[in-house]
Amino acid sequence: MKRSYLAYWWRHAPPTIWGERLLAGILLGLLAFSHGLLYAAAALPWQAPDEPRHFEHVRLVYDTGRPVTEADISLPLEGAIITSMDRYQFWRLGRFVNPRLPTNGSLPRRFEEIWYPGEYQPGEANLAHLLNQPPTYYLVTAAWLHLFPTNDVTTQLYLARLLSVLFSTGVILLAYLTVITLRPWDRFSAFIVPTFIALLPTHAYMSAIVNSDVMAEFLAALVFFLTARLLVARSVKLPDILTLLLALIIAIATKRTTVFLVPAVVLALAWRFWPRRWLQQPTLKRALLPVATGGVIGFFLLWQSGFLQDLSQSIGGDALAGELFLHPGRYLVAPFEGFWGRFGWLNINLPPLWYAFPGLLCAVALIGLVGSLWRTAPEDKINPALVAFSLIAIAFSLGLNIANAAVANANTIWVVFVPQGRYLFAAVIPISLLLVLGWRDWIPPRWRTIAIAPVLLTLFIWDIAVLFGVVFPGLYG
Repeated sequence: MKRSYLAYWWRHAPPTIWGERLLAGILLGLLAFSHGLLYAAAALPWQAPDEPRHFEHVRLVYDTGRPVTEADISLPLEGAIITSMDRYQFWRLGRFVNPRLPTNGSLPRRFEEIWYPGEYQPGEANLAHLLNQPPTYYLVTAAWLHLFPTNDVTTQLYLARLLSVLFSTGVILLAYLTVITLRPWDRFSAFIVPTFIALLPTHAYMSAIVNSDVMAEFLAALVFFLTARLLVARSVKLPDILTLLLALIIAIATKRTTVFLVPAVVLALAWRFWPRRWLQQPTLKRALLPVATGGVIGFFLLWQSGFLQDLSQSIGGDALAGELFLHPGRYLVAPFEGFWGRFGWLNINLPPLWYAFPGLLCAVALIGLVGSLWRTAPEDKINPALVAFSLIAIAFSLGLNIANAAVANANTIWVVFVPQGRYLFAAVIPISLLLVLGWRDWIPPRWRTIAIAPVLLTLFIWDIAVLFGVVFPGLYG
């Protein structure tokens, strides 16, 4: 009798016991941290997008103790970084466009000899340094480096990567908190969403390097969690809204690409405070005005920021449509490939046939997600506010990514830019949540808890296959 009761509780009881949640959180944190350390150690120094230039910014702040400008550029520091880059085969692996090999047996002396002005278009700004980036991440990372008694650039690079792993671990924990906040009865999603993010190979690689994207993703995850609390809270107080807005401001101050959060948060606030009589209307009608409001306000804010004006001046609407029609792979397939399988300087890719597996996962999730909209059981129904919020965040994130690439292609001479899937990681929580909810719909309710184990095993196998079949051979082969 006791055994049957425990079996029934494990299969059917909602995960409301704090002991279970605490244990799950600890295990997920350990998984994320250890997995992140593995990728931080596996990635050769400097073998990630813009890592030398991001580290230079960190180190200049470390040396000066303040935000820096081009007047603070240090030739000895550049020389030390370039020497370390050469030691770890940067010239063989580090550039995915226009490789610049050392000439006459000597190394470049400055970053301008590697990322040289005019590389993409005549008269362009100096791209050899990333000192125009918002200073938030670099101030935090420089303060972190002061905790350790070393000035060796390679050692400090690994220490900065350790901080990135901590940020990434925070993202996984916030993903877990977000799911149990939105769906406290859904043990399947609570386990699979954060584990999927932790074991996604590209996410693990790009979140274990020195790049301001890692802190921006953590802050975006915090915004998603605070928004989830706002959506389900019985009452919302002013401090809740102010905390959400503060996290949003800090995220944008860390990385400007997180501006996609603005329309998503506006949508969530509109949904939360919309007149109650609308909550009695059918789902589609109920969604119409909040979604439209979020879209209009988001468009207005983007217009006020000047981004859309720059886009319209650089490439007209007809030209942009023509670009998308003539080169769909450039703007639509590339983000998918980058999200699932591009490593190093985005020059280590999955074999083409390997993309069939994530393509299948996405197709299964999409069919399941559409099917779940017609479910009537309370445990199967998906909050339309959750779907709308997630879709707005994903759409704006992807749209800005594509628009940036289109503008760059309009202004370049010979280099072709493609949207980068790694820029979608700031929206990895809503992406993962929709994927997992779609997979969940295919599983009969009584088997969902049991199905956790085989799904986790599948994610582990995929991660190991990519790590040993693609990443290691690409870096060390």
